[in-house]
Amino acid sequence: ALKVQNKKDIIEYNQVDGVIREKDIMAKLDHPFLIKLVSHWKDDNKLYMLMKMYQGGELQTVIHTENRDGT
Repeated sequence: ALKVQNKKDIIEYNQVDGVIREKDIMAKLDHPFLIKLVSHWKDDNKLYMLMKMYQGGELQTVIHTENRDGT
């Protein structure tokens, strides 16, 4: 899976530290229950994070449904 982030938006919403922290943490972790960061790179306008692909959608949509609010 490829996560693409616009640098302008990251700066505008003051998310620079958070994005760097996310990349650094994902690069260090290696656990079967966490998505593996395969590679990362940037160009003049965007940041890219290539992660191992897992089928099934986002955990958020599994936890929060019409009949369940995550508790």
